[in-house]
Amino acid sequence: MRSKAFCFLAILAVSLASTANAATYNVDFNNGSSAQIAPTFGDNSEANLSYRGLVALTTDPGWGDIATYGQLTHWTTGYGDLGGAAWNSSSLSRGEIRIDAVAPGQSVTLNSFQLGGRSTNQWDASFYIFDGSWNLLASDETLITPIGGHLTMLPDVASLDGTLILQWGEMHGAWG
Repeated sequence: MRSKAFCFLAILAVSLASTANAATYNVDFNNGSSAQIAPTFGDNSEANLSYRGLVALTTDPGWGDIATYGQLTHWTTGYGDLGGAAWNSSSLSRGEIRIDAVAPGQSVTLNSFQLGGRSTNQWDASFYIFDGSWNLLASDETLITPIGGHLTMLPDVASLDGTLILQWGEMHGAWG
C-alpha cells in the first residue's frame, strides 16, 4: 500500500567547479542529533548550505520558490537502512537543501542523493532540482521508496549560476 510520504535525504554528493579547479564532497546526516539542522551544517570553504521545510497547511503549494517554510531536522537512525537523514517534521511538507558556491563563477553539480523508505510502508516520492533563478534542471515524480531500504538518485545535474536547490517530498495529490 502506498501512502503520503515524508521523504528523507541521507547523503548529498556535490561538486563545485570553476575554470581553474573542481572539488567534490559529500554532505551526510549520519551524525545528527535529532534536533534542528544548524544553518552552517555542511558548509565549507567552497559552498554554503541552507535548509528549510516547505509547509502547506491545506493545499498543494507546488514546487519551486515557496514562501511558507519551517526547518529541517536530523533523523538519527532507523529510517529504512539509512544511518541518518534530514527530514521535515511538519505535516503535509517537503524538504529543501540549497547549495550556494562561495566564489563567483563556480558551477554546482549534484551528483547523487538518497531517499529512505520506512520499514513498514512504501512511500510515493518526488524530487525537483532548480538553479538559483528557479529554472528546473531535473525532476522525478514517479519514485516509490522501498520498504526498509533507500533509493540512490544519480541526477548528475549542474547549475552554472553557482546555486543549486534540491526539493523532495510527497507526490502531487497527497495534500488534504
